[in-house]
Amino acid sequence: MGHKCDSVFRTCQIQHNKGLEFGAIETKGNYDDSSDHLKDAFYKLPRALKDMLGDLIETKPELTGFLQSVGFIHSGLANTMLQVDRPTEYVNRVTRHKTIKIRHSIGNFGATILPSMLSAWICAEMVNQVFFFSFLPRRLKKQGKKTFPG
Repeated sequence: MGHKCDSVFRTCQIQHNKGLEFGAIETKGNYDDSSDHLKDAFYKLPRALKDMLGDLIETKPELTGFLQSVGFIHSGLANTMLQVDRPTEYVNRVTRHKTIKIRHSIGNFGATILPSMLSAWICAEMVNQVFFFSFLPRRLKKQGKKTFPG
């Protein structure tokens, strides 16, 4: 069991440089509470997200309190969002959000799909925020303004 995830959110670099990684996804076809996949995912994904956060902080140490990485565990019609941030220099905080299960029946589908869509939107906003903070100093430098923070 390595740190290799099923999918990674990252930037693409043309000069074969290492791109910035913002998050990851672990998936499995069906949902089972006692599944080994979930045990592996809740162990493997936070470690991978911690490593991604460490790489982000290494490139931008002045943004330690602002950077975070996010991930999803998908199993069938259920998903769980994980969030990793570093509130202090040596502490990584892993936040596991509530598991959202989408119902099979059409009657309850709308009420259960909206929370899932909301969690995906929140994840996208977190990635956009980290991306914005990562490239903000470069943008401000081009405009001749003071860099963030400080």
